[in-house]
Amino acid sequence: MNNVPLYIDLLFRFVDALLMDTASLNEEQLDHLESVHRQLVRFENEYFSSVKLPLNQFISYLNHDAFSPLTVIVGYGHVLLMEVSGPLNDFQREVVEQFCEVADTLYAELRSYHEALLASRA
Repeated sequence: MNNVPLYIDLLFRFVDALLMDTASLNEEQLDHLESVHRQLVRFENEYFSSVKLPLNQFISYLNHDAFSPLTVIVGYGHVLLMEVSGPLNDFQREVVEQFCEVADTLYAELRSYHEALLASRA
């Protein structure tokens, strides 16, 4: 779980790198990236607020709140990678591939941690 802040920071860096090149993004791609950025901010705020909670409340947070923005983040990354909203240049493709890899890893790590917490309570 101590990797979560690193993953969040990396995801922000990937989004920022893509947003620096807005001239080569179409409107739909830009909308996707702005949505990802909003969901990252939401996820970051909720995650860092929740880690201070007692364990049972943190598990509840993971159950109900953590995966919603993270699912959107992962989904938008894969939509961009599939080029549904338009073609990506080589730089964008590389950044989006790295973004998807980190987002998938973060999702899997949180899911694994959540399952371990639930198992420890049983």
